[in-house]
Amino acid sequence: MNHALDVLRRAERKSRLLPAAQPRTFRVRGWEAVDATVDPQAPWITGIPADASRPVPAGPSRLVEAKTAASMVRLSKFSRNDEVRVRSFYPHTDPPLSMKLIIGDRDRQDPVLMDVAARTALGRTGHFPVPPLLASGSHPRFAYLVEPVVFGTHPATRAEKLEVAHTILPAFLAAHRGAGVTDRTLELNAETMPRLERLLAHVPWWRRRWPSVAKVSAAIEEVLHADLTLPNGWCHGDLVFSNIIVDTGGAPTVIDWEHAGHDLLTADLVKLFVAAFEPLELTERLETIATPDDLGERAGRHSVRHQLAIACLRDLSWWEGKLERAALAGRQRNFELSIARRVDFAIQLLDPGRRTLPPN
Repeated sequence: MNHALDVLRRAERKSRLLPAAQPRTFRVRGWEAVDATVDPQAPWITGIPADASRPVPAGPSRLVEAKTAASMVRLSKFSRNDEVRVRSFYPHTDPPLSMKLIIGDRDRQDPVLMDVAARTALGRTGHFPVPPLLASGSHPRFAYLVEPVVFGTHPATRAEKLEVAHTILPAFLAAHRGAGVTDRTLELNAETMPRLERLLAHVPWWRRRWPSVAKVSAAIEEVLHADLTLPNGWCHGDLVFSNIIVDTGGAPTVIDWEHAGHDLLTADLVKLFVAAFEPLELTERLETIATPDDLGERAGRHSVRHQLAIACLRDLSWWEGKLERAALAGRQRNFELSIARRVDFAIQLLDPGRRTLPPN
């Protein structure tokens, strides 16, 4: 935390947008530091959604002296390569601002640089709900961006998630029509089919809601090797509800673009649809509103359903490493259930007559 606060001061000065740094005493608990003079129940603190997967540890805090303009600082990620990711908050600016900072060599700064590029490309269309970028820059030891703080809550219930997904879907398509899409054929890893065959065999028979493994494997191989194109463009990379904030008026904003990059457009939609628990309903809506200028039917292009199936299958092909990590984290059962639902969704996309998803 001390190192992060020191680099943060230099990034604030470089941005030329944030207030002048001043000496502060921070109360540090775990990965969060809050100005000791600030009421922890202040509206601006409680209005910033917390990361439910990383609650602030309970227990005693410690005091740290630093010179910075920020009133709250959160360390979001660490790595083995001396990379630290920081989020700082400035509630007394108008509007309240936030800085996202990556501390590390230039080859570690891609998350911020790709964040800036993707949000610039999609944000300029005026359709996709992204926070405006107010400043950004890089340095041999850090990269940063400054944006307004997004206040609100993450969608929590199934009904909230489905409503937000329906709201985002037409905006997603309109933004990509504005930014432009590029059709490409699928670049298939030689290990994709063997991995998927092992996955089909791994799912217990009592979880299977499809015909024989051999028939499913043949259908998957056929769609993956079809000589058809898939629309590509800027993608968020992790379009799930922990990265969507809904304000008091019900308007969603998509945040945290650090995994952004050029990819299959349906890679984002598969994550959103599955997380909303009603992927088939959303698929049918997508088929209704898609156009040839985004994901819709076009000569030489995969159908909408097959685009979704391919993105889903590609993601599933990495299941073995993810299963190992889930087991180490004590989340193997939840992961297994999630995998079974995704496999069934992919198979339903290949066979529209099948409708039943496995129970949770």
